[in-house]
Amino acid sequence: MTQAQQGKYPTPEGWYTIIRLPGFGQLWGIHLLTSVAGQFHILALTWIAIELTGSEAAAGALLMMSAIPRAILLPVGGAIADRSPATKVLTWTLSVLAVLAGLLGTVLSLARPSVSQIGLLVSVFGIAVAMYSPAAFAAVAPIAGRENLQTANALIQFTTQAGPFLGSLAATAAFATVGLRASYLVVACLLGIATLLAANLGRFDTSYADQHPPTSSEDDMVGAQAKGRARFGSIMRSVEVILLLLTSAAINLSVVGPLQVGLAGLVRNGSGTGPEMHGVFVAVFGLGSLLGSAVPALVLGKTGTDRRIYRWLTVLGALWVFVGKDTGAVTTGALLFGSGVCVAVVSVLVISRIQGVVPAAVLGRAMGILLVASTGLQPLSLLLAGYGSEWIGPSRLFLISGVFAAAVGLACQAISIRTDAKMKASSREGAES
Repeated sequence: MTQAQQGKYPTPEGWYTIIRLPGFGQLWGIHLLTSVAGQFHILALTWIAIELTGSEAAAGALLMMSAIPRAILLPVGGAIADRSPATKVLTWTLSVLAVLAGLLGTVLSLARPSVSQIGLLVSVFGIAVAMYSPAAFAAVAPIAGRENLQTANALIQFTTQAGPFLGSLAATAAFATVGLRASYLVVACLLGIATLLAANLGRFDTSYADQHPPTSSEDDMVGAQAKGRARFGSIMRSVEVILLLLTSAAINLSVVGPLQVGLAGLVRNGSGTGPEMHGVFVAVFGLGSLLGSAVPALVLGKTGTDRRIYRWLTVLGALWVFVGKDTGAVTTGALLFGSGVCVAVVSVLVISRIQGVVPAAVLGRAMGILLVASTGLQPLSLLLAGYGSEWIGPSRLFLISGVFAAAVGLACQAISIRTDAKMKASSREGAES
């Protein structure tokens, strides 16, 4: 019987200890491989659509066809993960994703499929991702153990930031060596390796809760959880939480589509280069996001984070406006790097702030609403970016997106200041009375 199956986990002293936990190294590898493959998939699909149709709108529509079923079916994937062993769900969904990627790569290499045929395949791809994602995060707790969750989730989050950077580099290399269409076979290989890791992960799939039944002190928490659920509605309707959700929505609406679709049009219309340069630019943005995820812990400290969120969003909007200008590859790369830093800082601070104001008993539902505000808007962002890049041009698309993000940041900051002033005035009146 393995250490994980006995329910014994060493007290972690750092990330290296967590990586060595039975099964966690495999799970971390699965997250990293799928994150890299996901970014690879987005870049390849964007340029395949442009190659077939010459239209950024078609690229946005294809990405939307993958994103919509993913956003809608994520709750279904969560329900399946609750009722089935997470590692079995991972194995089956990753197998389906690997087969779909291989099929798409083979079809693209041997024939010239229509956009509708590709759209059908990527829609199924999106459904499989919706089944995979909840199980991938549900598998962390039984493998890592409760005392290791904070560090374990931090390591998993790192792969989310590293994926766009590494995936863009891998895609750029594949486009230059094996060609755009055959590059999908690389995605299939990455997902195939992840499938093998998931199949091996099954021997570590044991419920930590089964090995550690609740104590009487844990049973006493039921009353606190009920109070937390009762407060959930009022907390989620508070001005601060609404502003945080609006901030998350603004980032995803103004950044995701322009980055994946508008930037492709900018590269094609400006420098005349193709998917390789687009991959380099997205990799630079990903590197900024990767480094930016450390800024809140190393630089900003723990105070005043709510107001700083809106300031960083305003800075992001200002940088995003100039990305669309014809300022040369070096300047564009620097602007994308800075934008990536801003996106990562805002994302980390929004999550941390919501975790700080929402009771633990209802934090899962709160995070679900946050994901809806972010992931749920990605299909719309991709669609608007595709048509916007064609109708008004990629430069104006970045201009409008940047102005929108900056305006939301300034508005949220003004509302936050006004709300704080009202609360202080109300407190003074209460003290005087």
